[in-house]
Amino acid sequence: MFRYAHAVLAMKAGVAACRGHRARHWIAAATGVLLAALMAAHLAIAADKPAWLNQAEWNFVQQQNAIRIAPDPAFPPVEEIDLQGVYRGIAADYVHLLEAKLNIRFSVVNLKNWDAVLDAARARQVDLLPAAANTPKRHEFLLFSSPHLVLPGVIMVRNDTTGDLGLKDLYGKKVAVVSGYLWQEFLETDHKEIQIVPVPNLTAGLQMVSLGTADAVIEALPIAIHFIERSGISNLRVAGETGYFTRLSFATRKDWPLLDSVIEKTLAQITPAEKRAILNKWISLRAQAEFPWQAFWQIVAVILFAVALLLGLALIWIRSLRHQVKARTAVLDRQTERLRESEERLRDFAEAPSDWFYEFNESLEVTYVSPNFTKVTGVDVTHVLGRTCTDLISSTFGKTTIEQHKEALRRRLPFRDFEFEIAVPDRPPLSVSVSAKPVFDDAGTFIGYRGTGTDVAEKRRLQAAVSIAEARAHEAQKMEAIGQMTGGIAHDFNNLLQVILGNADFLETESSPGTESHSAAQQIRLASERAARLTQHLLAFARRQPLQPAPMNLVEVVGSLRPLLARVLGEAIELRCELPTNPINAIADRAQVESALINLALNARDAMPGGGVVTVAIDVIDCDAAVAAGSDLAPGAYARLRVSDTGTGMAPDVKEKAFDPFFTTKDVGKGSGLGLSMVFGFAKQSGGTVELDSVPGSGTTLTILLPRTQVAVAIEPAPKLEEPPPAPGPVTVLVVEDDPLVRTQVVLSIRSLGYEAIAVENGPAALAELAQGRKVDLLFTDIVMPGGMTGHDLAVKASAARPGLRMLFTSGFPDSAATQKRLDASVRLLAKPYRRADLARALLDVLEGQHPDNIRVPPPAASNG
Repeated sequence: MFRYAHAVLAMKAGVAACRGHRARHWIAAATGVLLAALMAAHLAIAADKPAWLNQAEWNFVQQQNAIRIAPDPAFPPVEEIDLQGVYRGIAADYVHLLEAKLNIRFSVVNLKNWDAVLDAARARQVDLLPAAANTPKRHEFLLFSSPHLVLPGVIMVRNDTTGDLGLKDLYGKKVAVVSGYLWQEFLETDHKEIQIVPVPNLTAGLQMVSLGTADAVIEALPIAIHFIERSGISNLRVAGETGYFTRLSFATRKDWPLLDSVIEKTLAQITPAEKRAILNKWISLRAQAEFPWQAFWQIVAVILFAVALLLGLALIWIRSLRHQVKARTAVLDRQTERLRESEERLRDFAEAPSDWFYEFNESLEVTYVSPNFTKVTGVDVTHVLGRTCTDLISSTFGKTTIEQHKEALRRRLPFRDFEFEIAVPDRPPLSVSVSAKPVFDDAGTFIGYRGTGTDVAEKRRLQAAVSIAEARAHEAQKMEAIGQMTGGIAHDFNNLLQVILGNADFLETESSPGTESHSAAQQIRLASERAARLTQHLLAFARRQPLQPAPMNLVEVVGSLRPLLARVLGEAIELRCELPTNPINAIADRAQVESALINLALNARDAMPGGGVVTVAIDVIDCDAAVAAGSDLAPGAYARLRVSDTGTGMAPDVKEKAFDPFFTTKDVGKGSGLGLSMVFGFAKQSGGTVELDSVPGSGTTLTILLPRTQVAVAIEPAPKLEEPPPAPGPVTVLVVEDDPLVRTQVVLSIRSLGYEAIAVENGPAALAELAQGRKVDLLFTDIVMPGGMTGHDLAVKASAARPGLRMLFTSGFPDSAATQKRLDASVRLLAKPYRRADLARALLDVLEGQHPDNIRVPPPAASNG
């Protein structure tokens, strides 16, 4: 079919030259009269129910005040809205027949383009599309009738493209298709190797192929022929078929199946004669089954007549032409020289492609700048015309760079990508990059430069963004390295503190109050507790502390801390709390939030020795995907807690180190440098972040972002008694601890509480004890142990060996997935170092507070630290 269509398209111009359009106009007029007569006859029929509709369908039609149809405004000859706003085309005639047969009127909705039509149909703002192809995406919101028009899709290319083409021959090439049409969906689904160039309408696509900016355009054959005739493009041909067909149907709203049924049944009433009349009216050039020999011989006759006429004229004119040769030769020589100069200029421009063209004369003055200069920069070309390159360079630019460029100009050297700034009144300097080559005449005399320029402001902005991203990555690596180091120190130190604190507790209990040994034991215990708090600060910074996050109302937390914060700040500092009336719930460890607020209040107080104002504010922000891409936050809603002061602020070098552990600007003994590092680690570990904004002399604002939740806030349980509870009865505890000092101290503490204790050094030894059948009521095990078996592994195997065995876990380095860094309520973890009273309460909670069936074995450890 496509070879015949190509031949018909080529003959069209010849047929039009040898015969007028009068006959075709008469046929179109007669067809229009016939259609009008048929419509009038239908309208004359009384508004009775058509025989082909059932009562429900007819009732539906009668109940609709106006059925809204939305045609494609630019899809001739199928359908279009002309300049007078009239709906016309093949589909329009079908609509008019439907109106006549149903004795109803449709309401035409004129939309901007086909994409707008589909959007309106999807939103149910229109009810009927007269000419839509059935595709899976459209079937999600539309119902389709049987096709009333089937059109083959063809490939249109320039005449200078040789051979027949298929879709696979277009792989890697640019193919224009109308945006939103089914051709685009077919190619995106089945032929992803084709470079699709969406265009607003077919005329634009045909022009791109005609001008060579696209390799081909795909459209239905009659529609392509119609647009070619209308636009007058003569250098295109049909190169092949796509194998796809445009099957156009009436598409109705998916929630109106009765309308779909009415349309389907009424279309069946349209006779073949009526369909042929419509097609004959709109498609003047059709692909038929046989070759049009009559048109061919008409063209041949016209060509023979034209040849004979030309030969006669040539004999008459040949004598006159001889006398004009000399004059014409001189003119052609001058034109050839201008063409050579033009080609040379274009070649020079092609060698230095960019955003605008320019020329210097021999005095290095700007004599020409293309209009694109103003479009790109917003600066009028008159600002640069007549000035030299060195005059244009901003005075703030590097002197050495300017001298090097001047030297290149003096030596008539080509230059490329020379970047400088042009001073422009009432706006920042214009950052540009220029390239050019020197130009010489035939005698070798320098006559100037020709080149191109481009605006590099966007390039510099991207370079700055890359620098910022690299700095952030470096900072993250630094903080991670410090965190690993501090976490490792805390791990080993906690094991030592467990031995010291446990023995101090034991000595304090066994000695008499008032004695020197009792006082010494108290001092050891107090010092150990201070050291334990220090390790907790280190773990907080390293993001390895065990958190117990729960939904909490930040507004209530700040409100309850307000009296304490006021006392911390003192009378010389005013405390302002900007709190919303509605609760703002976040997921975090409440104790850590309160500790962070107190730390920030202390920092603010020290930054305002002469008094000032501290403001605590709470609100909510949304972090969308674009914002999340530039940070380490997940997209979503966050509660924002801001603490601002009017103090001295931080210098840039201080701000850069503000979150480093043990960095402080305070005097010796007045600060550990762990306050901000602890806040940083807690926020990161909670799934949020910390932002610091500080300007010397203008104060500091520290912002904490925590994941927001809509979960209701749980009521705080009543505090437990401080006295260690005794053992509930004869209970045997199996202690698994690899450190011998810690193991000895733990066994001593457990036995002092009235429990029996069996101590082993690792998991295999514990399983061996259980295999011997010894009485064991509770397994107390460290999570991270050497030897290949972790506390998790032991718990799984012990549960299998002793179903219902109660378990208590401990760790001096809670950085594993065993604690998930957020403790589940079903996992009881006792963090090292702990006091004897803490151990007693934990043992009693596991034995009496939890049913064995509710104890969940924690997940496996992620590290071996």
